[in-house]
Amino acid sequence: MKTRHTIHLGFTLIELLVTIAIIAVIAIPSYNDFMERARCSDGQEALTSIAQSQERFYLNNYSYTTSFATLGYGTAGTLSSEGYYTLSLGACTTGFVDTCAAITATGTGVQSDTNTLSLNTRGRKSHTLGAATLSGWVCN
Repeated sequence: MKTRHTIHLGFTLIELLVTIAIIAVIAIPSYNDFMERARCSDGQEALTSIAQSQERFYLNNYSYTTSFATLGYGTAGTLSSEGYYTLSLGACTTGFVDTCAAITATGTGVQSDTNTLSLNTRGRKSHTLGAATLSGWVCN
């Protein structure tokens, strides 16, 4: 009696599904990290743009302001361009608004659990992640 040997070429459906699952397990965390960094850059861009507006205002008025409308952002200027951060203006903790202004971007939505970015007109940057406050902006 002859036995017949069949040669199988290709992959089974189970092998393909396992491969796709492994790739997904590796790729999804990387994608989420990338998206978090991209959303963080939205807050950084908003802070630097407002800081530039504050400096232009200071050159003309010898004082900083706490009003978005005065800087030309209108009443809708309290959100970053992508909407991931709520922005606020105020005096620095160590001075008056005449000599130092602070700009804060507080995360909203998917950014609300971790991110608060701040920048003052003296160039000091800070990033609050939960209870920890870091010097500089750490978006990685």
